[in-house]
Amino acid sequence: MKTNRLLAQASALLFAVISTSCATSYKPGTVQTASIETVKASPKMYFSTPAGSWAAVLGAATGGMGGIVVAVLADQAMKDRNEAMHQHLVAEIHRVLAEDVNKRGQFRVLSQGQAGEASITIKVELWGFRSGFTSKRVESICYLRLFMKDRRGKTIWSAVGHVRLRPEVLAAFPLKAHDPKAVAADPDLMRRELTLAIQRAVREITLSLPQGTASLSP
Repeated sequence: MKTNRLLAQASALLFAVISTSCATSYKPGTVQTASIETVKASPKMYFSTPAGSWAAVLGAATGGMGGIVVAVLADQAMKDRNEAMHQHLVAEIHRVLAEDVNKRGQFRVLSQGQAGEASITIKVELWGFRSGFTSKRVESICYLRLFMKDRRGKTIWSAVGHVRLRPEVLAAFPLKAHDPKAVAADPDLMRRELTLAIQRAVREITLSLPQGTASLSP
């Protein structure tokens, strides 16, 4: 079991290195406006704790995966909560990304419904809550990948926000580990911690943009 966990950790780090190396740097002045076209996210929230502990939290059906037990949200109340968290996830990514990009000053992200010179797609690769390899407490996670394309379909910016985060990002959005029972029972806590994970991932992405060198027309 320990070997499986170490392999899972190594795979995640390798994926982060590959993802970062494949990123496309944005060249200042390429566009002045962009619109968020879509946020693609699994409708199911990921929730895991070390094997054997999660089934007791929700009484849900479980399946083993590399020494980790992933819960299937079988209870109707939890299904409703999962749907609400998914809606929150998508809305927050729209809001936080627009705010952070606009602060960088390279181009403006327009309001939903407006067409920009470029279109942004966000892929949410994983979102929810997970435990550490030795802890039974859980922290929120949000792994994002961004692609921005111009009107010809050429990728003019791409970046990832997960796994390896800059120290300043970690300091700006500190996460707390919680008892999984407390998280499952408190939707406000769940929403608050998920928002922090979103802010972390988005900030890591937007820091790949140069700071404030473009001249934007109103």
